[in-house]
Amino acid sequence: MGLLIIAAAACIWVGAWLTKRIEFAVPYAVGVGAILIIVGLVVESKKKKEGVSDPNAPNPPKP
Repeated sequence: MGLLIIAAAACIWVGAWLTKRIEFAVPYAVGVGAILIIVGLVVESKKKKEGVSDPNAPNPPKP
């Protein structure tokens, strides 16, 4: 049981240390994530307009 507590404390310490090291990158990561979502939406909307679909995709179930 003591070993588990020591391991958990070590993981918390490492997490706090890493958080201090990468804290500056958080706003950039949010921006990159938002840009990726927007690019994905644009690409998918273009695919839908062109009628391009994956021929290997499974057919949706019929209601």
